[in-house]
Amino acid sequence: MRRHKTAWLLGVLLIACASPAFAQRYIDLGPPFVELQSLQAPALGERTGEAARAALVAQFAAGRYEEAVGTAQDLLAQAREQFGDSDTAIVPTLQDLAVCQHHAEDYRGAVRSYEQALELLASGPNSRDPRLAQPLYGLGVAQFAARDYAGAVDNLQRAVFVTRVNDGLNSLNQLRYYDALTEAHLALGSYNEAVARQKARIAVVQQATDVDSAETTAAIEQAARLYRRIDHFFEERDMRRREVSRIAKSRGYDDISLVPKLRELAATYRLGYAPDYIAVGDLERALDILDKHPEADTLDERVAVLVELGDLFLTFNESPRALRYYKQAYKLLDKAGNQARIQALFSEPVPVFVPRPDAVAGVGEQPAAGLPQGYVLLEYDLGSTGKPRDVKTLELEPASASIMRPRAERALRAARIRPVIGPEGPQNGKDLLYQLNFNYVAGES
Repeated sequence: MRRHKTAWLLGVLLIACASPAFAQRYIDLGPPFVELQSLQAPALGERTGEAARAALVAQFAAGRYEEAVGTAQDLLAQAREQFGDSDTAIVPTLQDLAVCQHHAEDYRGAVRSYEQALELLASGPNSRDPRLAQPLYGLGVAQFAARDYAGAVDNLQRAVFVTRVNDGLNSLNQLRYYDALTEAHLALGSYNEAVARQKARIAVVQQATDVDSAETTAAIEQAARLYRRIDHFFEERDMRRREVSRIAKSRGYDDISLVPKLRELAATYRLGYAPDYIAVGDLERALDILDKHPEADTLDERVAVLVELGDLFLTFNESPRALRYYKQAYKLLDKAGNQARIQALFSEPVPVFVPRPDAVAGVGEQPAAGLPQGYVLLEYDLGSTGKPRDVKTLELEPASASIMRPRAERALRAARIRPVIGPEGPQNGKDLLYQLNFNYVAGES
Protein backbone atom coordinates (compact mmCIF):
# COMPACT_ATOMS: atom_id res chain seq x y z
CA MET A 1 0.00 0.00 0.00
CA ARG A 2 1.43 3.37 -0.89
CA ARG A 3 2.24 5.94 1.78
CA HIS A 4 0.03 9.03 2.24
CA LYS A 5 1.24 12.26 3.76
CA THR A 6 -2.11 13.21 5.27
CA ALA A 7 -3.18 12.08 8.69
CA TRP A 8 -3.32 8.65 10.17
CA LEU A 9 -4.11 5.04 9.50
CA LEU A 10 -5.97 2.71 11.81
CA GLY A 11 -6.95 -0.86 10.98
CA VAL A 12 -10.23 -2.34 12.14
CA LEU A 13 -12.60 -4.89 10.58
CA LEU A 14 -16.20 -3.78 10.59
CA ILE A 15 -19.20 -6.04 10.34
CA ALA A 16 -22.62 -4.41 11.24
CA CYS A 17 -23.88 -1.08 10.07
CA ALA A 18 -26.37 1.21 11.81
CA SER A 19 -26.77 4.85 12.65
CA PRO A 20 -26.01 5.55 16.34
CA ALA A 21 -28.98 6.79 18.35
CA PHE A 22 -28.46 7.54 22.02
CA ALA A 23 -30.40 5.33 24.44
CA GLN A 24 -32.59 3.89 21.71
CA ARG A 25 -31.10 0.57 20.71
CA TYR A 26 -28.08 -1.65 20.79
CA ILE A 27 -25.99 -2.48 17.76
CA ASP A 28 -24.91 -6.03 16.99
CA LEU A 29 -21.26 -5.64 16.05
CA GLY A 30 -20.99 -9.12 14.56
CA PRO A 31 -17.86 -11.29 14.36
CA PRO A 32 -14.61 -9.35 14.77
CA PHE A 33 -11.51 -9.01 12.70
CA VAL A 34 -8.55 -10.04 14.84
CA GLU A 35 -5.09 -8.85 13.93
CA LEU A 36 -2.74 -11.57 15.07
CA GLN A 37 0.18 -10.77 17.33
CA SER A 38 3.54 -12.30 16.47
CA LEU A 39 4.81 -14.99 18.81
CA GLN A 40 8.31 -14.54 20.15
CA ALA A 41 10.63 -17.33 19.06
CA PRO A 42 12.46 -19.15 21.88
CA ALA A 43 16.01 -18.07 22.65
CA LEU A 44 19.04 -20.30 22.98
CA GLY A 45 19.03 -22.12 26.30
CA GLU A 46 21.88 -21.65 28.73
CA ARG A 47 24.23 -24.60 29.08
CA THR A 48 27.51 -24.78 30.94
CA GLY A 49 30.71 -26.59 30.11
CA GLU A 50 30.39 -26.41 26.34
CA ALA A 51 33.16 -24.19 25.01
CA ALA A 52 32.46 -25.32 21.45
CA ARG A 53 29.09 -23.60 21.69
CA ALA A 54 30.56 -20.17 22.47
CA ALA A 55 30.75 -19.11 18.80
CA LEU A 56 27.10 -20.07 18.29
CA VAL A 57 26.00 -18.07 21.31
CA ALA A 58 28.00 -15.03 20.13
CA GLN A 59 26.53 -15.18 16.61
CA PHE A 60 23.01 -15.53 17.97
CA ALA A 61 23.45 -12.63 20.41
CA ALA A 62 24.69 -10.45 17.54
CA GLY A 63 21.65 -11.30 15.42
CA ARG A 64 23.72 -13.16 12.80
CA TYR A 65 21.15 -15.92 12.61
CA GLU A 66 22.11 -17.43 9.24
CA GLU A 67 25.69 -17.81 10.46
CA ALA A 68 24.34 -19.30 13.67
CA VAL A 69 22.37 -21.87 11.65
CA GLY A 70 25.58 -22.99 9.94
CA THR A 71 27.41 -23.24 13.26
CA ALA A 72 24.52 -25.14 14.84
CA GLN A 73 24.52 -27.60 11.93
CA ASP A 74 28.27 -28.19 12.44
CA LEU A 75 27.74 -28.77 16.16
CA LEU A 76 24.89 -31.20 15.40
CA ALA A 77 27.11 -33.15 13.00
CA GLN A 78 29.76 -33.39 15.75
CA ALA A 79 27.17 -34.53 18.29
CA ARG A 80 25.86 -37.21 15.95
CA GLU A 81 29.38 -38.44 15.32
CA GLN A 82 29.96 -38.64 19.09
CA PHE A 83 26.62 -40.07 20.26
CA GLY A 84 24.94 -41.47 17.16
CA ASP A 85 21.72 -40.46 15.43
CA SER A 86 19.34 -42.07 17.92
CA ASP A 87 20.75 -40.91 21.24
CA THR A 88 18.75 -38.30 23.18
CA ALA A 89 22.06 -36.62 24.01
CA ILE A 90 21.81 -34.79 20.65
CA VAL A 91 18.40 -33.30 21.51
CA PRO A 92 19.79 -30.03 23.01
CA THR A 93 21.86 -29.48 19.86
CA LEU A 94 18.82 -30.15 17.67
CA GLN A 95 16.91 -27.57 19.69
CA ASP A 96 19.73 -25.06 19.23
CA LEU A 97 19.51 -25.58 15.49
CA ALA A 98 15.72 -25.19 15.53
CA VAL A 99 15.92 -21.95 17.48
CA CYS A 100 18.47 -20.49 15.06
CA GLN A 101 16.43 -21.61 12.05
CA HIS A 102 13.32 -19.94 13.46
CA HIS A 103 15.14 -16.66 14.02
CA ALA A 104 16.57 -16.93 10.49
CA GLU A 105 12.94 -17.28 9.29
CA ASP A 106 13.49 -20.83 8.05
CA TYR A 107 10.29 -22.00 9.69
CA ARG A 108 10.07 -25.29 7.84
CA GLY A 109 13.62 -26.11 8.86
CA ALA A 110 12.82 -25.25 12.48
CA VAL A 111 9.76 -27.51 12.38
CA ARG A 112 11.84 -30.42 11.04
CA SER A 113 14.50 -29.96 13.72
CA TYR A 114 11.97 -29.80 16.54
CA GLU A 115 10.17 -32.87 15.18
CA GLN A 116 13.45 -34.80 15.13
CA ALA A 117 14.12 -33.81 18.74
CA LEU A 118 10.63 -34.86 19.80
CA GLU A 119 10.91 -38.17 17.97
CA LEU A 120 14.08 -38.99 19.90
CA LEU A 121 12.53 -38.05 23.25
CA ALA A 122 9.33 -39.95 22.50
CA SER A 123 11.34 -43.12 21.76
CA GLY A 124 12.41 -43.31 25.39
CA PRO A 125 10.63 -45.24 28.16
CA ASN A 126 8.78 -42.16 29.48
CA SER A 127 6.07 -40.99 27.06
CA ARG A 128 5.52 -37.97 29.31
CA ASP A 129 9.17 -37.01 29.64
CA PRO A 130 9.27 -33.45 31.05
CA ARG A 131 11.92 -32.63 28.45
CA LEU A 132 9.18 -32.83 25.80
CA ALA A 133 7.55 -29.57 26.88
CA GLN A 134 10.17 -27.13 25.56
CA PRO A 135 10.54 -28.58 22.04
CA LEU A 136 6.75 -28.94 21.84
CA TYR A 137 6.48 -25.23 22.61
CA GLY A 138 9.18 -24.35 20.09
CA LEU A 139 7.49 -26.50 17.46
CA GLY A 140 4.13 -24.84 18.09
CA VAL A 141 5.60 -21.36 17.78
CA ALA A 142 7.43 -22.30 14.58
CA GLN A 143 4.22 -23.76 13.13
CA PHE A 144 2.40 -20.54 14.04
CA ALA A 145 5.03 -18.54 12.16
CA ALA A 146 4.55 -20.88 9.19
CA ARG A 147 0.75 -20.32 9.45
CA ASP A 148 0.04 -23.91 10.42
CA TYR A 149 -2.30 -22.78 13.16
CA ALA A 150 -3.97 -26.16 13.75
CA GLY A 151 -0.58 -27.79 14.25
CA ALA A 152 0.44 -24.98 16.59
CA VAL A 153 -2.65 -25.47 18.76
CA ASP A 154 -2.06 -29.22 18.95
CA ASN A 155 1.57 -29.00 20.03
CA LEU A 156 1.13 -26.08 22.40
CA GLN A 157 -1.68 -27.99 24.11
CA ARG A 158 0.66 -30.98 24.41
CA ALA A 159 3.29 -28.73 26.03
CA VAL A 160 0.71 -27.65 28.62
CA PHE A 161 -0.35 -31.27 29.20
CA VAL A 162 3.21 -32.52 29.73
CA THR A 163 3.90 -29.70 32.17
CA ARG A 164 0.73 -30.34 34.15
CA VAL A 165 1.46 -34.06 34.34
CA ASN A 166 4.96 -33.49 35.67
CA ASP A 167 4.54 -30.35 37.77
CA GLY A 168 0.94 -30.58 38.92
CA LEU A 169 -2.44 -29.36 37.69
CA ASN A 170 -1.97 -25.92 39.25
CA SER A 171 1.69 -25.43 38.41
CA LEU A 172 2.55 -21.91 37.35
CA ASN A 173 5.06 -23.36 34.87
CA GLN A 174 2.25 -24.14 32.43
CA LEU A 175 1.41 -20.45 32.10
CA ARG A 176 4.51 -19.82 30.00
CA TYR A 177 2.67 -21.49 27.09
CA TYR A 178 -0.74 -19.84 27.52
CA ASP A 179 -0.22 -16.67 25.52
CA ALA A 180 1.03 -18.57 22.47
CA LEU A 181 -1.81 -21.09 22.74
CA THR A 182 -4.37 -18.29 23.05
CA GLU A 183 -2.98 -16.60 19.93
CA ALA A 184 -3.10 -19.87 17.99
CA HIS A 185 -6.75 -20.34 18.97
CA LEU A 186 -7.50 -16.82 17.75
CA ALA A 187 -5.82 -17.60 14.44
CA LEU A 188 -8.26 -20.47 13.96
CA GLY A 189 -11.22 -18.35 14.99
CA SER A 190 -11.62 -20.55 18.11
CA TYR A 191 -12.58 -17.64 20.34
CA ASN A 192 -14.28 -19.74 23.02
CA GLU A 193 -11.15 -21.84 23.43
CA ALA A 194 -8.99 -18.71 23.65
CA VAL A 195 -11.24 -17.31 26.39
CA ALA A 196 -11.25 -20.64 28.21
CA ARG A 197 -7.46 -20.60 28.27
CA GLN A 198 -7.39 -17.17 29.88
CA LYS A 199 -10.00 -18.24 32.45
CA ALA A 200 -7.82 -21.24 33.23
CA ARG A 201 -4.93 -18.84 33.83
CA ILE A 202 -7.02 -16.98 36.40
CA ALA A 203 -7.91 -20.22 38.18
CA VAL A 204 -4.28 -21.40 38.28
CA VAL A 205 -3.01 -18.04 39.55
CA GLN A 206 -5.72 -17.81 42.21
CA GLN A 207 -4.90 -21.31 43.41
CA ALA A 208 -1.18 -20.56 43.58
CA THR A 209 -1.46 -17.06 45.10
CA ASP A 210 -4.72 -15.54 46.33
CA VAL A 211 -7.97 -14.19 44.92
CA ASP A 212 -6.86 -10.65 45.77
CA SER A 213 -3.22 -10.95 44.72
CA ALA A 214 -1.54 -8.68 42.19
CA GLU A 215 -1.03 -11.75 39.99
CA THR A 216 -4.77 -12.52 40.02
CA THR A 217 -5.62 -8.91 39.16
CA ALA A 218 -3.19 -9.03 36.23
CA ALA A 219 -4.66 -12.33 34.99
CA ILE A 220 -8.20 -10.93 35.12
CA GLU A 221 -7.11 -7.82 33.26
CA GLN A 222 -5.51 -9.98 30.57
CA ALA A 223 -8.73 -11.96 30.15
CA ALA A 224 -10.79 -8.77 29.97
CA ARG A 225 -8.53 -7.40 27.25
CA LEU A 226 -8.96 -10.60 25.28
CA TYR A 227 -12.74 -10.12 25.44
CA ARG A 228 -12.27 -6.60 24.07
CA ARG A 229 -9.98 -7.81 21.33
CA ILE A 230 -12.63 -10.20 20.02
CA ASP A 231 -15.43 -7.65 20.50
CA HIS A 232 -17.15 -9.55 23.32
CA PHE A 233 -17.96 -6.32 25.08
CA PHE A 234 -20.84 -7.66 27.17
CA GLU A 235 -18.62 -10.42 28.58
CA GLU A 236 -15.81 -7.96 29.21
CA ARG A 237 -18.26 -5.65 30.99
CA ASP A 238 -19.48 -8.46 33.22
CA MET A 239 -15.93 -9.48 34.12
CA ARG A 240 -14.88 -5.90 34.86
CA ARG A 241 -18.03 -5.22 36.89
CA ARG A 242 -17.31 -8.24 39.09
CA GLU A 243 -13.67 -7.17 39.43
CA VAL A 244 -14.72 -3.68 40.55
CA SER A 245 -17.03 -5.23 43.16
CA ARG A 246 -14.31 -7.56 44.39
CA ILE A 247 -11.74 -4.79 44.78
CA ALA A 248 -14.25 -2.48 46.49
CA LYS A 249 -15.17 -5.22 48.95
CA SER A 250 -11.57 -6.09 49.82
CA ARG A 251 -9.92 -2.65 49.67
CA GLY A 252 -12.75 -0.16 50.09
CA TYR A 253 -15.30 1.64 47.93
CA ASP A 254 -12.97 4.60 47.35
CA ASP A 255 -9.73 2.71 46.78
CA ILE A 256 -7.72 4.53 44.14
CA SER A 257 -6.89 1.32 42.28
CA LEU A 258 -10.55 1.29 41.17
CA VAL A 259 -10.13 4.34 38.92
CA PRO A 260 -8.58 2.62 35.88
CA LYS A 261 -10.96 -0.33 36.37
CA LEU A 262 -13.98 1.98 36.28
CA ARG A 263 -12.63 3.77 33.22
CA GLU A 264 -12.13 0.53 31.30
CA LEU A 265 -15.55 -0.65 32.43
CA ALA A 266 -17.18 2.49 31.03
CA ALA A 267 -15.35 2.03 27.74
CA THR A 268 -17.15 -1.27 27.14
CA TYR A 269 -20.44 0.63 26.76
CA ARG A 270 -18.95 2.91 24.13
CA LEU A 271 -17.10 0.22 22.19
CA GLY A 272 -20.06 -2.15 22.21
CA TYR A 273 -22.57 0.63 21.51
CA ALA A 274 -24.63 -0.01 24.62
CA PRO A 275 -26.22 3.36 25.50
CA ASP A 276 -26.56 3.44 29.28
CA TYR A 277 -26.00 6.24 31.77
CA ILE A 278 -24.53 3.66 34.16
CA ALA A 279 -21.28 4.21 32.28
CA VAL A 280 -21.41 7.93 33.07
CA GLY A 281 -21.99 7.06 36.72
CA ASP A 282 -18.92 4.81 36.71
CA LEU A 283 -16.75 7.63 35.38
CA GLU A 284 -18.18 10.17 37.80
CA ARG A 285 -17.41 7.73 40.61
CA ALA A 286 -13.83 7.54 39.32
CA LEU A 287 -13.53 11.33 39.48
CA ASP A 288 -14.94 11.33 43.02
CA ILE A 289 -12.33 8.77 44.07
CA LEU A 290 -9.57 10.93 42.61
CA ASP A 291 -10.92 13.92 44.55
CA LYS A 292 -10.64 11.90 47.75
CA HIS A 293 -6.94 11.22 47.18
CA PRO A 294 -5.34 14.68 47.01
CA GLU A 295 -2.08 13.20 48.23
CA ALA A 296 -1.64 11.18 45.03
CA ASP A 297 -0.38 12.37 41.66
CA THR A 298 -3.60 11.78 39.75
CA LEU A 299 -3.24 14.09 36.74
CA ASP A 300 -2.75 11.35 34.15
CA GLU A 301 -5.64 9.27 35.43
CA ARG A 302 -7.94 12.29 35.80
CA VAL A 303 -7.24 13.28 32.20
CA ALA A 304 -7.90 9.72 31.04
CA VAL A 305 -11.28 9.68 32.81
CA LEU A 306 -12.26 13.06 31.35
CA VAL A 307 -11.32 11.94 27.85
CA GLU A 308 -13.32 8.72 28.26
CA LEU A 309 -16.32 10.80 29.34
CA GLY A 310 -15.87 12.87 26.21
CA ASP A 311 -15.59 9.78 24.03
CA LEU A 312 -18.71 8.30 25.60
CA PHE A 313 -20.85 11.38 24.95
CA LEU A 314 -19.41 11.79 21.46
CA THR A 315 -20.37 8.21 20.61
CA PHE A 316 -23.97 8.78 21.65
CA ASN A 317 -24.44 12.06 19.79
CA GLU A 318 -23.93 14.53 22.62
CA SER A 319 -20.98 16.39 21.14
CA PRO A 320 -21.39 19.62 23.19
CA ARG A 321 -20.95 17.66 26.43
CA ALA A 322 -18.11 15.67 24.87
CA LEU A 323 -16.22 18.82 23.91
CA ARG A 324 -16.62 20.20 27.40
CA TYR A 325 -14.76 17.22 28.84
CA TYR A 326 -12.10 17.31 26.13
CA LYS A 327 -11.45 20.97 26.90
CA GLN A 328 -11.16 20.26 30.63
CA ALA A 329 -8.57 17.58 29.94
CA TYR A 330 -6.70 19.86 27.55
CA LYS A 331 -6.57 22.71 30.08
CA LEU A 332 -5.29 20.44 32.85
CA LEU A 333 -2.48 19.18 30.64
CA ASP A 334 -1.67 22.65 29.35
CA LYS A 335 -1.49 24.01 32.88
CA ALA A 336 0.88 21.20 33.84
CA GLY A 337 3.02 21.84 30.75
CA ASN A 338 2.45 18.28 29.55
CA GLN A 339 2.63 18.90 25.81
CA ALA A 340 3.59 15.30 25.07
CA ARG A 341 0.28 14.02 26.46
CA ILE A 342 -1.63 16.75 24.60
CA GLN A 343 0.03 15.57 21.40
CA ALA A 344 -0.83 11.95 22.14
CA LEU A 345 -4.51 12.64 22.90
CA PHE A 346 -5.52 15.59 20.79
CA SER A 347 -3.14 16.15 17.86
CA GLU A 348 -4.82 13.63 15.53
CA PRO A 349 -8.38 12.36 15.06
CA VAL A 350 -9.12 9.26 17.15
CA PRO A 351 -11.91 6.78 16.32
CA VAL A 352 -14.03 6.21 19.43
CA PHE A 353 -16.76 4.13 17.78
CA VAL A 354 -16.97 2.61 14.32
CA PRO A 355 -19.85 0.22 13.49
CA ARG A 356 -19.13 -2.79 11.35
CA PRO A 357 -20.41 -3.06 7.79
CA ASP A 358 -22.59 -6.03 6.93
CA ALA A 359 -20.74 -9.22 6.13
CA VAL A 360 -21.27 -10.70 2.69
CA ALA A 361 -20.54 -14.12 1.24
CA GLY A 362 -16.82 -14.74 1.22
CA VAL A 363 -15.93 -11.33 2.67
CA GLY A 364 -15.93 -10.19 6.26
CA GLU A 365 -17.99 -12.97 7.78
CA GLN A 366 -15.14 -15.35 8.61
CA PRO A 367 -13.89 -15.15 12.20
CA ALA A 368 -10.60 -16.94 11.47
CA ALA A 369 -7.77 -14.45 11.49
CA GLY A 370 -5.64 -16.79 9.42
CA LEU A 371 -7.52 -15.96 6.23
CA PRO A 372 -6.14 -13.51 3.64
CA GLN A 373 -6.54 -9.88 4.64
CA GLY A 374 -7.95 -7.09 2.51
CA TYR A 375 -8.53 -3.43 3.22
CA VAL A 376 -10.46 -0.36 2.19
CA LEU A 377 -8.62 2.96 2.48
CA LEU A 378 -11.10 5.77 3.00
CA GLU A 379 -10.78 9.56 2.91
CA TYR A 380 -13.11 11.84 4.84
CA ASP A 381 -13.57 15.27 6.40
CA LEU A 382 -14.34 15.81 10.08
CA GLY A 383 -16.07 18.59 12.00
CA SER A 384 -16.38 19.35 15.70
CA THR A 385 -19.28 16.92 16.12
CA GLY A 386 -17.03 13.96 15.38
CA LYS A 387 -19.19 12.80 12.46
CA PRO A 388 -17.22 11.92 9.31
CA ARG A 389 -18.51 13.45 6.10
CA ASP A 390 -17.62 13.45 2.39
CA VAL A 391 -16.45 9.85 2.73
CA LYS A 392 -14.89 8.26 -0.35
CA THR A 393 -12.76 5.23 -1.13
CA LEU A 394 -9.16 5.75 -2.22
CA GLU A 395 -7.96 2.16 -2.37
CA LEU A 396 -9.49 -1.32 -2.26
CA GLU A 397 -7.54 -4.56 -1.90
CA PRO A 398 -8.33 -7.02 -3.36
CA ALA A 399 -10.15 -5.31 -6.18
CA SER A 400 -12.52 -8.28 -6.44
CA ALA A 401 -13.96 -7.39 -3.01
CA SER A 402 -15.73 -4.38 -4.50
CA ILE A 403 -18.86 -5.15 -2.51
CA MET A 404 -17.02 -3.99 0.64
CA ARG A 405 -16.64 -0.47 -0.72
CA PRO A 406 -20.20 0.86 -0.14
CA ARG A 407 -20.44 -1.03 3.17
CA ALA A 408 -17.20 0.47 4.43
CA GLU A 409 -18.25 3.97 3.38
CA ARG A 410 -21.60 3.65 5.19
CA ALA A 411 -19.86 2.36 8.29
CA LEU A 412 -17.45 5.28 8.42
CA ARG A 413 -20.27 7.79 7.96
CA ALA A 414 -21.92 6.28 11.04
CA ALA A 415 -18.69 6.40 13.04
CA ARG A 416 -17.76 8.85 15.78
CA ILE A 417 -14.22 10.20 15.76
CA ARG A 418 -12.64 12.49 18.34
CA PRO A 419 -11.54 15.65 16.49
CA VAL A 420 -8.24 17.40 16.90
CA ILE A 421 -8.40 19.65 20.00
CA GLY A 422 -6.37 22.85 20.16
CA PRO A 423 -6.16 25.76 22.62
CA GLU A 424 -9.40 27.21 21.26
CA GLY A 425 -11.26 23.91 21.07
CA PRO A 426 -12.01 21.42 18.27
CA GLN A 427 -10.56 21.85 14.83
CA ASN A 428 -12.03 20.76 11.52
CA GLY A 429 -10.09 18.22 9.51
CA LYS A 430 -9.92 17.63 5.75
CA ASP A 431 -8.64 14.73 3.66
CA LEU A 432 -8.18 12.46 6.67
CA LEU A 433 -7.52 8.75 6.20
CA TYR A 434 -9.05 5.64 7.74
CA GLN A 435 -8.05 2.09 6.83
CA LEU A 436 -10.63 -0.62 7.36
CA ASN A 437 -9.28 -4.20 7.30
CA PHE A 438 -11.24 -7.36 6.58
CA ASN A 439 -10.70 -11.06 6.01
CA TYR A 440 -11.87 -12.77 2.85
CA VAL A 441 -12.01 -16.27 1.43
CA ALA A 442 -9.54 -16.55 -1.44
CA GLY A 443 -11.32 -17.08 -4.74
CA GLU A 444 -14.72 -16.20 -3.29
CA SER A 445 -14.46 -12.44 -2.77
